[in-house]
Amino acid sequence: MIDPFAEGVANPASHIDANTSELSLASELDKAEVLRKNAETEHQKAQTWEVYSHIGLRVCAAFFVAVLLCVWMSFLFDSVDYYFSQMKELKQEIPSEVMLAVIGAGATIVGLMGFILKGLFKSN
Repeated sequence: MIDPFAEGVANPASHIDANTSELSLASELDKAEVLRKNAETEHQKAQTWEVYSHIGLRVCAAFFVAVLLCVWMSFLFDSVDYYFSQMKELKQEIPSEVMLAVIGAGATIVGLMGFILKGLFKSN
């Protein structure tokens, strides 16, 4: 069997400057640390931007829901007012089913909008 270590190193280094190799290793570590800190900073900036963009989307969605709710309630109020005025003009009694339908329509829309807004503004 041949011993691979019997001959030794073919071209041994005549001189190794320990200070130079230590300095280059230290500078590489410093560069790696700086790169890591830069990456962390960029990651935090990205997370902050994501939070700001979500806030903007939430404000827009909440405004849309509020406008939609106001438009629906205005339409419901105007329709009921028109119906009541016609019934009064015809001197007829307003059926109780109409009142139940108006209350149901208003409560359903308010409930749905509340459910949407509750999901929109979740808290941890």
